Amino acid sequence: MIAKVLSIQGNLIMLVTRVIRRHASSIRSGDETRRAFVNFFESEGHVQVPSSSVVPPASDQSLLFTNAGMNQFKGVLAGVESADRWPSRVVTHQKCIRAGGKHNDLDDVGKDLHHLSFFEMMGNWAFNNAYGKETACKLAWTFLTEVIQIPKDRLYVTYFGGNARWGVAEDTETRDIWRTMGLDPSRILPFVGENFWEMGRTGSCGPCTEIHYDRVEGRSGVPHLVNRDDSVVELWNVVFTNSMRHEDGSVSPLDTMHVDTGLGLERLVSVVQGVGSNFDTDLFRPIIGGIEKLSASGARYAGRVGAADAPGVDAAFRLVADHVRAASVALTDGARPSGADAGFVVRKMIRRAAWRATSQLAAPRHSLAALVPVVVGSLESAYPELRKEKELIEKMIENEEKKEIHNEGLKPGDTVSGATLFRLHDARGLSPDLVELLADARGLRLDLEGYDRLRIAAKEQSKAADEKKKGVRR
Repeated sequence: MIAKVLSIQGNLIMLVTRVIRRHASSIRSGDETRRAFVNFFESEGHVQVPSSSVVPPASDQSLLFTNAGMNQFKGVLAGVESADRWPSRVVTHQKCIRAGGKHNDLDDVGKDLHHLSFFEMMGNWAFNNAYGKETACKLAWTFLTEVIQIPKDRLYVTYFGGNARWGVAEDTETRDIWRTMGLDPSRILPFVGENFWEMGRTGSCGPCTEIHYDRVEGRSGVPHLVNRDDSVVELWNVVFTNSMRHEDGSVSPLDTMHVDTGLGLERLVSVVQGVGSNFDTDLFRPIIGGIEKLSASGARYAGRVGAADAPGVDAAFRLVADHVRAASVALTDGARPSGADAGFVVRKMIRRAAWRATSQLAAPRHSLAALVPVVVGSLESAYPELRKEKELIEKMIENEEKKEIHNEGLKPGDTVSGATLFRLHDARGLSPDLVELLADARGLRLDLEGYDRLRIAAKEQSKAADEKKKGVRR
């Protein structure tokens, strides 16, 4: 009887998988891509687990924000929590913010076409040997090449090349799995640092295999550009957590293995839609369109970077779109603008976006909140909690906009004192580079030397206080 039920279940799964693949060519939008990922892995026996909040629980003081899909499972991956509380196979799409601590992309947002402070990490998980390397590789490859229908001749895979000093051999098992799947050996590449995942200096770890996509159509093989050039981008990281890193740097095997994967939604959608940037996808275009409508100068986004974007207009578009998106999610999940920790980052994002919008894009003052409905509309199908908190998000963003430097009472020719600069940074989340933008636009001078003296003094004072606390603990 049990065998019969399992047979029927297996046939249903295969049927659903065929239906998904049959309709693969219709997958175009960000919502459709996210839904296709979940549907595919559900058809392969995975159970969807909802995204956790971007604000970590009070019990976890190690992070300002949830910054990876594995955060809610890290107790299991670290070996300090039983995997029994979760299904053995899990699929997720996790809200992530990388704007503080070790993984901090905040200051790079806007400067290029790919850095984001808020992003969605999709992933599939197999706990306690629920499946192994071969199944994990085949699932990833099937989704990309059959469901999403990415041409195989534009994909490369990497695997762990081994490290004698750690006592960890080359992952020839994974290499051979890819070979049996028909990949040309020239597209299967060994790396060391890029292909070994670790949670920290010690603890659980393991080799990983990645799938990379060549954005340039029609060119011959370019394996030398993998992990070296932005034109070949990493799509998927499949981690095999099967080892333990010890204090002496050595690595020993574990009795069980967990499969832990990460696939960035925004990056995948840019591939699905055939565009070269996260900001040209339908996940961002409505927000950028909303910013264009706010611009009194008629500024339009053109996707330029570096010297080609000398006035910084396109960088401002990217930063404003990213920051209002990230702040909206953070506020929805309970973060509140403040002068410390996660609240300081949220305050900084709101005020930085407000400055860029007004000083570089000629948006009316205090208009950032007008973008919130667009942000909510772009994300609510996956995260309906944003719709419930829309008015609260608008109010908090508007309140922060009204507190920034526009109310300092400065006029052309005035000097912004070092003390004022430091207060804007320390209490309001505005860095001197942002003050300089406004100063240039309004003919203000800045006492940067005075600011530096106060900043250094505050840093030394904070260091002394930390040392005093450590002394008390000892």
